[in-house]
Amino acid sequence: MFAIHSNNDRSVHCRITRRKTKSDFAIKKIQRKNLPKGFTACMGYGMIAYVIPHTMYPAGYHGNPKDPVPLMNLASQKNFVAVYSTGVCGDPKLLKCCTEEYVKAGVGKLYMERAVSG
Repeated sequence: MFAIHSNNDRSVHCRITRRKTKSDFAIKKIQRKNLPKGFTACMGYGMIAYVIPHTMYPAGYHGNPKDPVPLMNLASQKNFVAVYSTGVCGDPKLLKCCTEEYVKAGVGKLYMERAVSG
């Protein structure tokens, strides 16, 4: 499901510059400033995906070892930007920080679901 290319940033860059919305340019700026060293931006499930590549974690994603480990996906919708994160709910301090900062930003109602496996 992940579109991992030899030039991942280019495919993400093309996706953002093709749409040319304010939110897409903001995403690109945030990515450049905050993406940890070694992590990769690529396209996954039709969205911008931030992953731990196989070069850092060769075992890959437990659901499909051929895929890199997903950390966050961003999808620019018509009226909002959706953020899909695999790590926020697993850390109570991070969850509290994210929800408090979201409220402070005043960008609308926070809709958050927790995935349950099993």
